[in-house]
Amino acid sequence: MGDPLKHIQDLARLARREQAPRVDVSRRVAAALRAGAKREEEFSLSWFAGFSAVAAALALVAVVPVHSVWSDPLLSVVANLLWGLL
Repeated sequence: MGDPLKHIQDLARLARREQAPRVDVSRRVAAALRAGAKREEEFSLSWFAGFSAVAAALALVAVVPVHSVWSDPLLSVVANLLWGLL
């Protein structure tokens, strides 16, 4: 095979003379990029929605006992007195 650098230079010279076919792939590439970006956005939004649902459930669990105290006037007065004693 001789000198590998000379072989690479010969291949480069042949490649420069060769005409590349003209193919327009811009629409297919743009569609693939849009589809990939959309899937990534949907995935991140679904994680955000999941975490939001967990946070809302935790807030509901924390608020339900407080609501029972606030909705009963007598328990509300007693709770305020207890907090005042602390």
